[in-house]
Amino acid sequence: TDTATRASMERTGFYILGAGSAVLAAGFGSALLSRGAADEARDIVRVERSRDASVPISSTEDVAPVRTRDDLQDARDRHARWAVISNALYVTGLVTAGVGAYFIYKGARQRRDVAPPFAIAPVQGGAVVAKELSW
Repeated sequence: TDTATRASMERTGFYILGAGSAVLAAGFGSALLSRGAADEARDIVRVERSRDASVPISSTEDVAPVRTRDDLQDARDRHARWAVISNALYVTGLVTAGVGAYFIYKGARQRRDVAPPFAIAPVQGGAVVAKELSW
């Protein structure tokens, strides 16, 4: 039998599966960026709320730099943007990996190390009967 088509399909499946894995890794990286931006926004809120209102801001800049509402909003926006990108990459990576697995399944070679699930055996009188083998 010609196995070139099946081998080609299986090889294509491995390439697609590899691409899906790369997309999933990019999704993980963007999730880390999203989490970093969320941590930064949380730190901005924590530091700015902990400043003593009775002390001039110029004397508290040595402890922590003054962050504005624009800095806080920028961190929140980056968190939201990277979270959406991460979710999109995760979905795309899972779909791509599924397509790759399908191609690998369809292109897999027939196993020759196990008995087939059924056998055709001649019986008396020239008739042929299919019977399932159970081990």
